[in-house]
Amino acid sequence: MMIDDTESTATEQVKASEAIGHVFMVEDDEAMRESMRRVLNSQGYRVYAFSNPMDFLEFVTPVTPAMVLLDMRLPGMTGVEVQARLVEMGLNMPVVFVSGESTAQQVVTAMNRGAASFLIKPVSRTELLDTVAKAMERDIESQAERQRQIVQQGRIARLAPREREVLELLLSGFGNQEISKRLGISYATAKQYKSNIMIKLDVHTMAELMQMMRPQH
Repeated sequence: MMIDDTESTATEQVKASEAIGHVFMVEDDEAMRESMRRVLNSQGYRVYAFSNPMDFLEFVTPVTPAMVLLDMRLPGMTGVEVQARLVEMGLNMPVVFVSGESTAQQVVTAMNRGAASFLIKPVSRTELLDTVAKAMERDIESQAERQRQIVQQGRIARLAPREREVLELLLSGFGNQEISKRLGISYATAKQYKSNIMIKLDVHTMAELMQMMRPQH
């Protein structure tokens, strides 16, 4: 079940400050766990390896970029159950399942709950590294999107109640003239509200405003 790690020579843990990413690994097969750890460590990843899922759940903490390598069949609970616990804890780092024996239903459940990928043992060195790299990219993109949302929410919070009303109408396609009639304000006032919104949200055109406010998936 071990991967080919003959090209891996690193035996010491990569320092957190020097790591290109953080890999949380939960694998009860010691040989498999050490084999994957050596391969990932040799590429600059900081690896946190666990044989027991409860130990992992007590230790795991939000760091970035990060991902989880999770065996499907573990002592005391399944990989899908561990995945669900991570979601309950508010930890949304990508999860890659590694398994030798999984039912079709387990695979479907894992993917429906947001698993980044599903690897079948034995896993090749190339497959492992490619999958981990893609999961790291996914985490970086997710973190960037979360940061964008935080910034957006902060800017929207700066809007006065009346400006928020105008914003909703702008997003619905209404122009200044229509807004002035709907809200019972002058055209000049409606125009000023729009200008204030653009400044506070740091956008310069309606296209930028629409793009900023569009739900991201």
